[in-house]
Amino acid sequence: MTRKTCFALGLLLALALTGRARPLAAQDVRPEGGDVAADDETGADAEPAEGADAEPAEGADAEPAEGADAEPAEGADAEPAEGDDAPAGSVESAAGAAAAAASTGGTTVSYAQAPADPSDTYRLVVPPLMIERRAGVRTIAVFPLVFDRQTATDHQLLAGPYYQRRGRGGDADVVFPFFWSFRGATDSSWAVPPVYLHSGADGFDFGIAPLVFTGRSGHTVYTVLPPLLTVSWADDEAAHTFAGPFWRVRSGGDVSWGIFPLAWFFSSDTRFTGVVPPFFFRFENREDHSATTVVPPVYVHTTPDSAYWGVAPLLHHFHDARTTSLTIPPLLFHYSHTAPAEGTSGSGDTRLITPLGGYFDVHGKQTLVTPVYQRHRGDTYYDSVAPFVFAWGDDREQSFNLLIPPLFFHHRTPAASTTVVLPFYAHIGERGRFDTYVTPVAAHWRSHTRDAAATWIFPTIQLSHNETSSTFNIHPLVYSTSARTSRHLVIAPIYWDFENDETDTRATVVFPVFWRFRTRDTVSQLTLNAYWHTSKSRGVSSWEFHFFPLFSVGGNSVGDSWWKVLYGLVGYERSGAYARAQILWAPFQVDGPEVGEAAQPRRP
Repeated sequence: MTRKTCFALGLLLALALTGRARPLAAQDVRPEGGDVAADDETGADAEPAEGADAEPAEGADAEPAEGADAEPAEGADAEPAEGDDAPAGSVESAAGAAAAAASTGGTTVSYAQAPADPSDTYRLVVPPLMIERRAGVRTIAVFPLVFDRQTATDHQLLAGPYYQRRGRGGDADVVFPFFWSFRGATDSSWAVPPVYLHSGADGFDFGIAPLVFTGRSGHTVYTVLPPLLTVSWADDEAAHTFAGPFWRVRSGGDVSWGIFPLAWFFSSDTRFTGVVPPFFFRFENREDHSATTVVPPVYVHTTPDSAYWGVAPLLHHFHDARTTSLTIPPLLFHYSHTAPAEGTSGSGDTRLITPLGGYFDVHGKQTLVTPVYQRHRGDTYYDSVAPFVFAWGDDREQSFNLLIPPLFFHHRTPAASTTVVLPFYAHIGERGRFDTYVTPVAAHWRSHTRDAAATWIFPTIQLSHNETSSTFNIHPLVYSTSARTSRHLVIAPIYWDFENDETDTRATVVFPVFWRFRTRDTVSQLTLNAYWHTSKSRGVSSWEFHFFPLFSVGGNSVGDSWWKVLYGLVGYERSGAYARAQILWAPFQVDGPEVGEAAQPRRP
């Protein structure tokens, strides 16, 4: 290194340390052959660009911040600005620095533009050295080894693995990665890995990673023990603990805990539940003071007034202030007794069931059941020797029933009676209304409220009558009914006769030789091949007779007439003054005026 180069570096360092050197005005010196230009007022501002940090972050690159480019814009004048009062040695110093840069491979020295108050702000960058003072903030950095920043309220120092901070925001000491210490006005933290401790006004955190982690924040505490699979946190309202299969949860006054999946317990002010399936079950209701405990097959349930217990399915026992019961299902045995309520008379209620029978005395009604005899007394009565005889009734209705299956049944009340003797006789009746009698060969029904009756005689004879009609039937051959306005007689399949006085119609058939149909104005009758028809229309009566297929003749009450043989082989027709004859089915006029065919009269 030449003497001139050493002189330039010493001068720059002395100016930076004493703070008394006056920075040159926008002057840049480069190695020989390089472009030298004065910084533009707008492009070489001494202040950093908006948003640029005046303090490099920890570990930041040692290059100058953007806006403090070590190389001036191309074409900038190497001469000082006009009117600049830089000392005469400044140019020589710059020249010496340029020569030194040329000799060392291009090292660049850059000065910031002079601020408004040169005595308050300046920046010196001699890589890897940077010295800066701005608005009371001093920064010295030797990248990447040392970083020192000091303000009126804060001082930070980073030297290799050691970091130190002193100031209003708190104190810190770090020897990375072996020791960490942070201290504030109300809290502090330190760590000597794997141990750490944080303490504050409302709690602390302590841990030895990865063995234990614990702490408190206000009313909340927590503990984590990873090797034991344990985690716990709690506050004034709730708490949770999980240690392997063990768990416990508290919420207010409710507590749940257990060993998953073997045991489950829950407790509150109103109830308790404990389950260890399948060996133990307990359920408590602390409001009504009842509890149920099951240790299969034994179970017990208690309340303040009653209790029952048993061995399922062998035994069951119940008792309270008035009732006691015992049930043994394998023996088909049950007994219970309920004492009468206070202030009432009687012996209470009793129930007894055994393999030989049962007895019930409930609400004053007694029932006895044995394999031979059965009896009940109460609002109704019942006696039986099942399955042979059954008798029952109701004294309130004066009813009585007797059943001897499958042959005999009798029912009697003051208003009705029914007697059935299968298969010989049956009587069903209601006094003053009707009676019905049934035997295998005949049945008879009669009404006492109107003149009506019906009789059936084996196998198909039916006789019946009422106020308006009478009927005689022999199914399916003879049907005869005579009523006030209609009648019919059928002797199937030969004779059929239907007459209706309301419509003045009658139809008679003697199949297959005689057919006669009459209406109010017409009569049509067919006897074998002889057909007779009469009708009356608008006061004119007409008639006709046919002897199929030989002869036909007809006429009316006004003197018109006609006759034909073989439907026109020979024929004659007279209608008033007009007359027509037919020979070989050809008609021709024989009397009366000449008229057109369309005007010729037709017989009715």
